[in-house]
Amino acid sequence: MTKEELTHVILGKQLICDFDSKDFVDWAVTIMQQGYESDNLFILAGLDYERTEVREKYFYDSIRDLKIDINKTNQELIEIYAKSVAGKAVNNEIDIEDAFRKMCTITCETDYNRRYIGFYIIEEDLECLEYANRTCFTTDLTLENYKEYIKNEFQIFLEMFEVTIPDTEKDKCYCTDCESLIRIKAEVRYQLKQPFKYETNVYENCGSENLKYPENQITKKS
Repeated sequence: MTKEELTHVILGKQLICDFDSKDFVDWAVTIMQQGYESDNLFILAGLDYERTEVREKYFYDSIRDLKIDINKTNQELIEIYAKSVAGKAVNNEIDIEDAFRKMCTITCETDYNRRYIGFYIIEEDLECLEYANRTCFTTDLTLENYKEYIKNEFQIFLEMFEVTIPDTEKDKCYCTDCESLIRIKAEVRYQLKQPFKYETNVYENCGSENLKYPENQITKKS
């Protein structure tokens, strides 16, 4: 990572509640290892046991010394941090469960932003599996494959930054019968068991109930 990228990751992490100001010190050490120098940077690299306020002062002084552009919105900084976490998870640089906890925190701190909602859904379904032996949102997640499933979610998360999806496509479901992204409609149906009358979502063209919703990994890949 460049010094700018490292700085943006730290600033994004600072916006999330799991931030530790010791990260400022680690940042300084990494920047110095890249060959950059300044008096403030040197001081910051040695503040292992200092207060957060002092570390933060030298961090921003170092940014000014190195002329690092930090003109980013909070949303942009959090996205950069989230991509950093996802990249490390996919490359096995950090524990997958630790990375997952970080993404769940990001989801909560961003008011369940659509970009991160997949991780919240996995978290909810893992609880359902543990206490009720079923899922509410996903179809392929199990207590045996959850680490692989989460890692796959990280991979999809990174890939979504590489494509532009129109808003009109984001709410579509995947029909496993037609093997296509489709719009759904609510329809009343009847059966010879209770409840005799029920309402369900179906594909508006073929009437299939075999749908995978936008949060499902199969739908995202489609």
